[in-house]
Amino acid sequence: MVRRAISALLVVLAAVLTPIALTSVWTRDVVTDTDSYVSATAPLAEQPAVQRAIEDRVARAVVQQLAIGRRTQVFAQAIGSAGLQQFLEEQGATTATAVRAFVRDAVRSAVASVVESDAFPPLWKAANRAMHRQLVEVLSSDVGSRTVTLDLRSIAAEVFSALDDQGLPVPSADALPRQATFQLANSSDLDRARVAYRGVDAAGLALPVLALLAIAGALLLSTSRRRTALVLGVLAALALAAEAVLVLAARTVVTDSPDSRNGKAVIRAGWDAVTAGLWHLLIAGFVVALLVAAISALAPRLRRGPSA
Repeated sequence: MVRRAISALLVVLAAVLTPIALTSVWTRDVVTDTDSYVSATAPLAEQPAVQRAIEDRVARAVVQQLAIGRRTQVFAQAIGSAGLQQFLEEQGATTATAVRAFVRDAVRSAVASVVESDAFPPLWKAANRAMHRQLVEVLSSDVGSRTVTLDLRSIAAEVFSALDDQGLPVPSADALPRQATFQLANSSDLDRARVAYRGVDAAGLALPVLALLAIAGALLLSTSRRRTALVLGVLAALALAAEAVLVLAARTVVTDSPDSRNGKAVIRAGWDAVTAGLWHLLIAGFVVALLVAAISALAPRLRRGPSA
């Protein structure tokens, strides 16, 4: 009786630990490792939705930094009377309005050329590498009031360089727009994530090992290993399905960005890229659990063979 009870407890423990152990493996491989994180998010540089969101954010930040309204005459002189006159005729607008429109169009064009060029992927990787290091530093420290941002000012610097090549007056290199960022997490989100991060970091590889020991112990102590394997497979599949639901719920929470304007597109794409490995583990574990349950259920029939 005691042996059966212990085996049953180990079955439940193994089923519960299975998704947690897989999540722990994924966390240590991607979430806490900067190189793995950068590799996972690098392909996002080719996604149109991410590019559009970055172009919009950088363009708005650059336009704001240029202070066109206060420097209309400076920009008008830089544009040149002949070119401006042609633009005025096309726009049918006042000089100040035409100058603002001209500069905004030039900024948009410069941002698009940078984001769609070969220079963008390395800039994107560098920005994500810096962001991930910031995230790990915040999660592993006792700082409770910081935020995590994706800094796009290196892209803004390339835009300034392109505008300068066109003869437009741009700020100095040390005056890059601080608005060229995406806030990815606020302090309250980080406080919750810090607890989970420290738990996983402290557990290390203990969770996968503990799950395997629980499975082995349940089978060794069982009086009916076929039935134990069947129950274990079913319970593990249910636990993995519950974990999948939690991951989907977490996606909704995480992508409800504190930076609501265009930030969601970038955060959603980043979340999907980073959790792709977790989904592979959960799906693989779910399939294995179902196979174990199915084989255990069909084992007596397979041994008896087809009826005469």
